[in-house]
Formats: sequence, structure tokens, C-alpha cells
Amino acid sequence: MPEFKPEIRNRLASMRLEPQREAELVEELAQHLDDFYAEQRARGLGEDAARVATLAELSGLETHAPELRRRAGTQRPNVQLGSTRPRLLETMLHDVRFALRTFRTNPAFASVAVLTFAIGIGACTLMFSAANGVLLRPLPDPEPDRLVAAWGTAPQMGLPEVNVPTGLFEVFRTQTRTLAKLAAWGH
Repeated sequence: MPEFKPEIRNRLASMRLEPQREAELVEELAQHLDDFYAEQRARGLGEDAARVATLAELSGLETHAPELRRRAGTQRPNVQLGSTRPRLLETMLHDVRFALRTFRTNPAFASVAVLTFAIGIGACTLMFSAANGVLLRPLPDPEPDRLVAAWGTAPQMGLPEVNVPTGLFEVFRTQTRTLAKLAAWGH
């Protein structure tokens, strides 16, 4: 496979980019051209014809020079090479490969990114589990609309709500005629 990085560096030299920015562009464009070259070879082109077609793919770079210079220090340039028809899967695979190369060259950043994702996923899982258990899951009763709650009061002591003593609950349970079942819970 031909080496495209020298050709890319040669074409980027006139743009006077920062060295780090130029290295990032060279790496990304070289990956794109390697993929394009392999695609041309897979279509049946010979080595020379595939190299010419790949360099023709690179020829659009000069038309983007002013935009690259303007955006060089602030954000990643949106370089459109060759065909403008959308190739979503290829673009996504290219971005994943670029991300993996970046993670390989900067393992501290990769560790922080993975840790951030892990904490975010864990927090979302925890919140959903809590909301599901408290708000979304129905009560374990076949007719939850027929449930009633009872509690006692002690106005002479200034308490608007008090727990029902266990003995009084037993009296209610044995003598009730309107309720099908009685259950108690404590907290």
C-alpha cells in the first residue's frame, strides 16, 4: 500500500497550521486515503490506477484551505473529500478508528472518558431502578384501587397521626365485617 502521509504534509504545508493540528489532519486524512485506496483495489483497479484515483480524492483539499486556516485553532475542520453523497456507516467506522487511535496515544484521557461513561451509565441505571420500584411498578395486589389505609390520632396529645397498636389491629382484624383482608406494616 502506498504511503500518503508525505503527499498530505506537502499539500498542508502552504496552510501554515499549528504542528499538532497538522499532525492530527495528516493522521486522519491518511486513514481516509488508505481506506479509499483499499476500496479502489477491491473494485479491481491496479496499483497505479488506485493510487491516481486516491490522489484525485485528495485534490479537493486545496479548495478547503481558507476554511481550514480560519478554523485551525478553534475546532475540527469539516473536510469533504470526493463524493458528497452520504456514507454514514463508513463515516462512523472512520470516526471510531480515529477515536481508538486517539485513545491509544493518550491513555490518561481514555481512562477519564471510560470512567465518565461508567459513572454516567451507573447513575442512570440507579435512577431508573429507583423510579421503577417506587413509581412505575404496580402494587402486588390484584385490586389496588380497593386498598384503604387506616391510622390513629391522639388529639389530646397534639399528635395528628400515630401508629395503631398491635393489639388494636388484632381487634380490627377479627371484628371487621366490611373489609376482605387486613394487613399491617411498620417503618
